[in-house]
Amino acid sequence: YFGVDCSMVAAEGQASLHSDHATKAGRRRPFIYVYELPEHTTLVLQYRAPGHMCSPRSFDEKNRTRWNTNYVYTIDVAMHEWLLRSRHRTIDPLEADYFYVPIYMSCAILPVYDYIGQAPYQSGFPMRPVTASRMALQALEQIRTAFPFWNASRGADHVFLFSHDEGGCWAPSAIA
Repeated sequence: YFGVDCSMVAAEGQASLHSDHATKAGRRRPFIYVYELPEHTTLVLQYRAPGHMCSPRSFDEKNRTRWNTNYVYTIDVAMHEWLLRSRHRTIDPLEADYFYVPIYMSCAILPVYDYIGQAPYQSGFPMRPVTASRMALQALEQIRTAFPFWNASRGADHVFLFSHDEGGCWAPSAIA
């Protein structure tokens, strides 16, 4: 198994979703390709402060799910996880109708910054919008150089989630 959610398998040089993935029950359009950007997602979670921050759920001592209803900034992770297990997901970017760029900006702004200090994109003030803008630009540069899809559509079919208080007001002009 591989991928940010360990849902992909490789057989005969081809990647596919494992046999228990939701898409096996039938796929639905629009098809959404979710970029693999661990340094903007799972790595951010690794450095967050208390476990309830950024995560829509935690697990108790008996491994039961405990839903987090007290921290509003879990939507970055929740949306990413929902799309990864969605019937709309495709792992073939050539058949995608949309491309989702997962970035845990809300997590990086406070729970990470306040507890471990600045990441490379977290310098300058005001901290919140500058942090998120730099993180989004860093992700954009990564997908622009590694994949042809942003350049082919000028980003018209790409989706970024700006979920913090400022919303998309501080989305960099290259993305907005």
